[in-house]
Parts: sequence; structure tokens; C-alpha cells
Amino acid sequence: MRIAFEGIKKGFLIFWDESIKLIFLNFLVFLSLLPALLFFSVTAVSGSVLTSFMNTLLILPFSFFVFALYRILYDCRQGIVIGFKSFFRYLRFMARPALIFGVINLLAVLMVGWNLRFYAQFEEAWAGIFQLTFLSLTLIWATLQLIMLPLYPRLEEPSFRLALKNAAAIMGRYLLPVLALVLWTALFVAATFYVQILGLLVSFVFIAVLGEGIVGEIVIDVQEVQKEARTPKT
Repeated sequence: MRIAFEGIKKGFLIFWDESIKLIFLNFLVFLSLLPALLFFSVTAVSGSVLTSFMNTLLILPFSFFVFALYRILYDCRQGIVIGFKSFFRYLRFMARPALIFGVINLLAVLMVGWNLRFYAQFEEAWAGIFQLTFLSLTLIWATLQLIMLPLYPRLEEPSFRLALKNAAAIMGRYLLPVLALVLWTALFVAATFYVQILGLLVSFVFIAVLGEGIVGEIVIDVQEVQKEARTPKT
């Protein structure tokens, strides 16, 4: 739990030091998601395959802003003074992994949504089991992304596949810190349903700084373990 505690503390310190800029960046990330939210509010009743596809397609720009946000939070942790020019530069710099990330999530959302809708037509117990299976896979995939996003800027040779591989290894080895990250994220997402202004002001940034804090502490611990393993014993 030391890693989780230190990571959460570090995340809050990052937010405290750069709160004004991060709130503005959160607003930009929210704006990138706004077209999808508006389209969904208008077409939610229809529920057709075409409207589902269009809605998920409109989410795609969101991935670019999320990658840029995590990259600039990594700068914050390194003590680098952040600016809005840096954020927009990272939008271009992180475009390729963000596009891959967005397309994979687009396909995942479509697959899960269509399968949940399909199995909801049946009242048998087996249909419920399939729905629970897809929901469980969605939770695992979301957890991997919470780890992968702050991990990606730390890779010496950036690779989406390598980031996911390392995220899976971290999820298996550092269960308690990862669980703390998931629980804090879930609690904050739930809070935004009751206090909607949180979504506009700090929702994405708050989740991101927690991920940056906890994953950053995990990476430090991994590096210390590797250093001890390389040190010759006398």
C-alpha cells in the first residue's frame, strides 16, 4: 500500500502545483468529447447500428487530447514547466499512438455494445453469463488503459504493444496499487454524476494525475528492484 499512498500523494501534489493550467486542459479534453456527447443525446433513442458507429467515431478526437494530457503530466512529474504550446505540440507528437489507441477503442466499444444489445434479447441464464463476460473484459481493458497511458511516455522506444504488455505485467504484479487506482477512478466517476461541474473542471485531469502518480511510483519500484538484481552480492 506504500506505493499506492505515495502515488496518490504525488498525484495531488502535481494537481496542486499546476491546478489552473490543468483545469484549462481538462476543459479542452472535455470539448474534444462534446460532439460525441451531443450526438448521443440526440440519437440515443434510435439505437441503430449506424448511429452507434457515428457516435463512437466522434469519440476518436478524444484519444488525441488524452494522450497529450498524459504526456504533459509526465513533464509535470519531471519538474518541467508546462505550457499550452507544449500541450498542442504533444497533440501532433502523439498523433500516431493516439490514432491507434482511438481506433482500437472504437472497435472495442462497438463490439461490446453490439454484443450486450444482442444478448439482452434473450431471457435465458446463458445470455446473462455472456453479458457479464463482456462487462468483465471491458473492466480489464479499461484498467489496462489506466496503466498504459501514463506508462507510454516513459518508454525508451515508444510502442503501443510494448506499453500494453508492460501494463499487463504491472497489473499482475502490483495488484493493490492498481486496485487503488481503479477504486479512486470509479469513485470520482460516480461523483461526477451527482456533481456535474466536476466533469467540466477536473474529471479527466484528476483521473490522469492519479494514474501518473501511482504508475510513476510503480516504475520507480521496478527500477529499484532491477538495480538490486544487477548489483553483485558480496
